[in-house]
Amino acid sequence: MKAEVKTYEKLSQIIRPLEKEVKKEMAQRIYAVNFAKDIKKLTQKDILTQFLRFTNSEAIPKTEIVHLILSFDLACIFDNESLKALVVEYMTEIELHKQPFLIYGQLSEIHIVTPKKNNLFGQFTSTTILAQVERNHILRSSGLPVPNVEWKIIGPGEPIAFGRTYSHTTFNIDLPSIVCRYSYTSLEGLNAALQYYDMFASIEEEATSDSGKRQLVYYRLGENGEKIEPGINASELLESLDLEYFERRCDYCRTNISCASQPLMGLIDNILSVSPMAISDFIKKMAWYRKSCSFQYDNEGRLQNIWYVDRETKFVIDGASLGDNYTAESIIQKCST
Repeated sequence: MKAEVKTYEKLSQIIRPLEKEVKKEMAQRIYAVNFAKDIKKLTQKDILTQFLRFTNSEAIPKTEIVHLILSFDLACIFDNESLKALVVEYMTEIELHKQPFLIYGQLSEIHIVTPKKNNLFGQFTSTTILAQVERNHILRSSGLPVPNVEWKIIGPGEPIAFGRTYSHTTFNIDLPSIVCRYSYTSLEGLNAALQYYDMFASIEEEATSDSGKRQLVYYRLGENGEKIEPGINASELLESLDLEYFERRCDYCRTNISCASQPLMGLIDNILSVSPMAISDFIKKMAWYRKSCSFQYDNEGRLQNIWYVDRETKFVIDGASLGDNYTAESIIQKCST
């Protein structure tokens, strides 16, 4: 988790942009802490009145607005109560829990709006505090190395960061939660799920085998999506995530993946029916509903397919399998008109 802090002279400078995102259903009001009203019933006047009441009681000469942004891994699924608990713990740790603050959720970010109490901005981004909240809520650690042995056991791992993360350690932590939990029916589907974690799987012939025996090899992906050598053979990992397991998993998932198709098609139709939008807005809107879009290209850079990765149900669905209206070409065409 990362923290960023901004300050504004006027409340409207931050509230208006957030409320615009709420109206577009790209953000959500989560909670109002230390207010008499529910956040959905608060007006801008109510918020400013409460902020002024607090700052006057604290003898603060001028009211400035602090905007805190907490960024976390989108794969960490939260309900509103979990988000509220996370923010309240964070605000308690930085000693701002007694003052009024608003919580908004937007994609993989939490927005906190509160009056400025002092100039101790260092506490907002304290790595010690952020690490503690990460551990308590089992968050991903934004590409930093695994801190200690305990975190290897209780934590879910981290996205791979080239040059900063030990591959074996990260693969041993992350792969079981992806390979064993996601429902996919092909190598392309598995790679659609792995792509978000900067990983890639490949089926290759064993270098030491004359019989053409195949093996599953995992790779890191670089900043531009390139495969980074050397890969790690599945047999080198702590858990058995080899080719045999992968094929059994595909066979099993083929029997139940169809149940996720209809809700996904309904969601896509609903998003595209609102108004014309850029493809980037379509991807962001899908992400708000915990659905990732993975576009796949051939070796010459031509668009081949789109995979929909449901971060809630863990289903990975081939766009072409849903029908002509849900292929990569169709989605891009609809977003261009």
